[in-house]
Amino acid sequence: MTAGQDHIVKRLNTKQQAFPIGSHEDEVTALAVAPGTQGTVVVSGDKAGVVTVWNAAFGRLIRTLQAHTKAVTALTLSPDGATIATVGGEGKLCLWSRNTGKKLQEVTLSNGEVSTLFFAQDGRTLFACLGSSLISWRVISLLNGARNLYIEKEQPLGATPFQVAAVSPDGKRLALGAADATLHIWNLLEKHEESTIAVSEFPITALT
Repeated sequence: MTAGQDHIVKRLNTKQQAFPIGSHEDEVTALAVAPGTQGTVVVSGDKAGVVTVWNAAFGRLIRTLQAHTKAVTALTLSPDGATIATVGGEGKLCLWSRNTGKKLQEVTLSNGEVSTLFFAQDGRTLFACLGSSLISWRVISLLNGARNLYIEKEQPLGATPFQVAAVSPDGKRLALGAADATLHIWNLLEKHEESTIAVSEFPITALT
Protein backbone atom coordinates (compact mmCIF):
# COMPACT_ATOMS: atom_id res chain seq x y z
CA MET A 1 0.00 0.00 0.00
CA THR A 2 1.17 3.52 -0.75
CA ALA A 3 -0.16 7.02 -0.13
CA GLY A 4 1.17 10.55 -0.13
CA GLN A 5 0.79 14.13 -1.23
CA ASP A 6 -1.51 13.21 -4.13
CA HIS A 7 -4.18 12.32 -1.52
CA ILE A 8 -4.66 8.84 -3.07
CA VAL A 9 -4.33 5.47 -1.31
CA LYS A 10 -3.04 2.84 -3.74
CA ARG A 11 -2.60 -0.93 -3.77
CA LEU A 12 0.43 -2.46 -5.49
CA ASN A 13 0.19 -5.89 -7.17
CA THR A 14 2.92 -8.43 -7.86
CA LYS A 15 3.56 -6.83 -11.26
CA GLN A 16 4.39 -3.53 -9.56
CA GLN A 17 1.23 -1.93 -10.87
CA ALA A 18 -0.58 0.60 -8.67
CA PHE A 19 -4.38 0.58 -8.36
CA PRO A 20 -6.21 3.41 -6.52
CA ILE A 21 -8.34 2.30 -3.58
CA GLY A 22 -9.69 5.73 -2.69
CA SER A 23 -8.69 9.29 -1.96
CA HIS A 24 -8.66 11.91 0.80
CA GLU A 25 -9.41 15.60 0.46
CA ASP A 26 -6.01 16.34 2.02
CA GLU A 27 -2.49 14.89 2.09
CA VAL A 28 -2.28 11.35 3.54
CA THR A 29 0.00 11.28 6.60
CA ALA A 30 -0.46 7.78 8.09
CA LEU A 31 -1.34 4.30 6.82
CA ALA A 32 -1.96 0.83 8.29
CA VAL A 33 -3.30 -2.51 7.03
CA ALA A 34 -4.84 -5.59 8.67
CA PRO A 35 -6.57 -8.78 7.50
CA GLY A 36 -10.36 -8.79 7.47
CA THR A 37 -13.13 -11.34 6.95
CA GLN A 38 -13.83 -9.92 3.45
CA GLY A 39 -10.28 -9.02 2.48
CA THR A 40 -7.51 -6.70 3.59
CA VAL A 41 -8.59 -3.61 5.52
CA VAL A 42 -6.69 -0.37 4.98
CA VAL A 43 -6.86 2.53 7.42
CA SER A 44 -5.50 5.92 6.38
CA GLY A 45 -5.22 9.28 8.11
CA ASP A 46 -4.70 12.72 6.61
CA LYS A 47 -3.46 16.22 7.34
CA ALA A 48 -6.98 17.42 8.21
CA GLY A 49 -7.37 14.82 11.00
CA VAL A 50 -9.68 12.55 8.98
CA VAL A 51 -9.34 8.76 9.26
CA THR A 52 -10.83 6.48 6.61
CA VAL A 53 -11.34 2.71 6.55
CA TRP A 54 -11.23 0.92 3.19
CA ASN A 55 -11.77 -2.57 1.84
CA ALA A 56 -8.66 -3.01 -0.30
CA ALA A 57 -9.99 -5.87 -2.41
CA PHE A 58 -13.04 -3.94 -3.70
CA GLY A 59 -11.76 -0.38 -3.28
CA ARG A 60 -14.78 0.32 -1.11
CA LEU A 61 -14.98 3.05 1.54
CA ILE A 62 -16.24 1.49 4.78
CA ARG A 63 -16.11 4.45 7.16
CA THR A 64 -14.87 8.03 7.58
CA LEU A 65 -14.02 9.53 10.98
CA GLN A 66 -13.16 13.10 11.93
CA ALA A 67 -10.69 11.69 14.41
CA HIS A 68 -8.58 14.74 15.27
CA THR A 69 -8.54 18.52 15.03
CA LYS A 70 -5.04 18.47 13.52
CA ALA A 71 -3.10 16.08 11.26
CA VAL A 72 -3.07 12.36 12.02
CA THR A 73 0.60 11.77 12.90
CA ALA A 74 0.43 8.01 13.58
CA LEU A 75 -2.08 5.18 13.50
CA THR A 76 -2.18 1.42 13.87
CA LEU A 77 -4.60 -1.51 13.99
CA SER A 78 -4.85 -4.14 16.70
CA PRO A 79 -3.73 -7.64 15.62
CA ASP A 80 -7.36 -8.77 15.30
CA GLY A 81 -8.18 -5.66 13.24
CA ALA A 82 -11.04 -4.66 15.56
CA THR A 83 -9.48 -1.57 17.15
CA ILE A 84 -7.88 1.46 15.50
CA ALA A 85 -5.44 3.58 17.50
CA THR A 86 -4.70 7.10 16.24
CA VAL A 87 -2.62 10.09 17.34
CA GLY A 88 -3.29 13.65 16.23
CA GLY A 89 -1.10 16.72 16.12
CA GLU A 90 -3.14 18.26 18.93
CA GLY A 91 -1.68 15.64 21.29
CA LYS A 92 -4.62 13.22 21.64
CA LEU A 93 -4.37 9.42 21.50
CA CYS A 94 -7.68 7.77 20.61
CA LEU A 95 -8.99 4.23 20.30
CA TRP A 96 -11.81 3.52 17.81
CA SER A 97 -14.01 0.56 16.98
CA ARG A 98 -13.29 -0.38 13.37
CA ASN A 99 -16.74 -1.95 13.01
CA THR A 100 -18.85 0.92 14.39
CA GLY A 101 -16.59 3.97 14.25
CA LYS A 102 -17.29 4.64 17.93
CA LYS A 103 -14.56 6.28 20.01
CA LEU A 104 -13.57 3.83 22.74
CA GLN A 105 -11.01 5.88 24.65
CA GLU A 106 -9.09 9.15 24.56
CA VAL A 107 -5.98 10.22 26.45
CA THR A 108 -3.83 13.35 26.33
CA LEU A 109 -0.15 12.87 25.59
CA SER A 110 2.71 14.89 27.03
CA ASN A 111 4.77 17.14 24.78
CA GLY A 112 6.55 15.36 21.97
CA GLU A 113 5.81 13.89 18.54
CA VAL A 114 4.83 10.23 18.23
CA SER A 115 7.06 8.62 15.60
CA THR A 116 5.70 5.07 15.93
CA LEU A 117 2.46 3.60 17.33
CA PHE A 118 1.89 -0.15 17.55
CA PHE A 119 0.15 -2.94 19.46
CA ALA A 120 1.86 -5.91 21.05
CA GLN A 121 1.26 -9.19 19.25
CA ASP A 122 -1.46 -10.22 21.72
CA GLY A 123 -3.21 -6.85 21.43
CA ARG A 124 -3.10 -6.26 25.18
CA THR A 125 -0.46 -3.53 25.16
CA LEU A 126 -0.24 -0.37 23.06
CA PHE A 127 3.17 1.26 22.55
CA ALA A 128 4.12 4.76 21.42
CA CYS A 129 7.55 6.21 20.76
CA LEU A 130 7.20 9.73 22.14
CA GLY A 131 10.22 12.01 22.03
CA SER A 132 13.09 9.95 23.41
CA SER A 133 10.89 7.61 25.46
CA LEU A 134 8.81 4.48 24.94
CA ILE A 135 5.38 4.71 26.55
CA SER A 136 3.10 1.71 26.94
CA TRP A 137 -0.50 1.22 28.03
CA ARG A 138 -2.31 -1.93 29.10
CA VAL A 139 -5.47 -2.25 27.02
CA ILE A 140 -8.41 -3.47 29.10
CA SER A 141 -11.64 -4.43 27.31
CA LEU A 142 -14.86 -3.65 29.18
CA LEU A 143 -18.16 -5.54 28.94
CA ASN A 144 -19.89 -2.55 27.28
CA GLY A 145 -17.35 -2.61 24.44
CA ALA A 146 -15.28 0.33 25.66
CA ARG A 147 -11.53 0.17 26.29
CA ASN A 148 -9.50 1.49 29.19
CA LEU A 149 -5.84 2.41 28.80
CA TYR A 150 -3.67 2.07 31.90
CA ILE A 151 -0.30 3.71 31.45
CA GLU A 152 2.77 1.72 32.41
CA LYS A 153 6.19 2.99 33.44
CA GLU A 154 7.84 5.24 30.86
CA GLN A 155 10.98 3.69 29.40
CA PRO A 156 13.80 6.10 28.43
CA LEU A 157 15.31 5.17 25.08
CA GLY A 158 18.64 6.93 25.56
CA ALA A 159 20.09 10.41 25.31
CA THR A 160 20.52 10.38 21.53
CA PRO A 161 17.43 11.75 19.73
CA PHE A 162 15.87 9.28 17.28
CA GLN A 163 13.94 10.15 14.16
CA VAL A 164 12.27 6.93 13.01
CA ALA A 165 11.22 3.62 14.55
CA ALA A 166 9.87 0.22 13.48
CA VAL A 167 8.68 -2.85 15.35
CA SER A 168 9.50 -6.44 14.35
CA PRO A 169 6.65 -8.60 12.92
CA ASP A 170 6.52 -10.68 16.13
CA GLY A 171 6.28 -7.54 18.26
CA LYS A 172 9.29 -8.49 20.37
CA ARG A 173 11.85 -5.93 19.22
CA LEU A 174 11.94 -2.25 18.41
CA ALA A 175 14.44 -0.65 16.02
CA LEU A 176 15.24 3.05 16.47
CA GLY A 177 17.05 5.19 13.91
CA ALA A 178 18.98 7.92 15.71
CA ALA A 179 20.13 11.33 14.58
CA ASP A 180 23.76 10.25 15.06
CA ALA A 181 23.36 7.58 12.31
CA THR A 182 23.19 4.65 14.74
CA LEU A 183 20.53 1.93 14.88
CA HIS A 184 19.36 0.89 18.36
CA ILE A 185 17.65 -2.49 18.93
CA TRP A 186 15.41 -2.77 22.01
CA ASN A 187 13.89 -5.90 23.53
CA LEU A 188 10.27 -4.95 24.26
CA LEU A 189 9.57 -7.97 26.45
CA GLU A 190 12.55 -7.49 28.75
CA LYS A 191 12.61 -3.70 28.26
CA HIS A 192 16.30 -3.16 27.63
CA GLU A 193 18.60 -2.22 24.75
CA GLU A 194 20.20 -5.24 23.08
CA SER A 195 22.59 -3.61 20.65
CA THR A 196 23.70 -0.44 18.89
CA ILE A 197 24.82 -0.57 15.25
CA ALA A 198 26.59 2.15 13.29
CA VAL A 199 24.93 1.90 9.88
CA SER A 200 25.70 5.18 8.15
CA GLU A 201 27.57 8.47 8.24
CA PHE A 202 24.27 10.34 7.97
CA PRO A 203 21.08 10.47 10.08
CA ILE A 204 18.64 7.58 9.48
CA THR A 205 15.46 8.95 7.91
CA ALA A 206 13.51 5.77 7.04
CA LEU A 207 13.15 2.36 8.68
CA THR A 208 10.97 -0.72 8.28
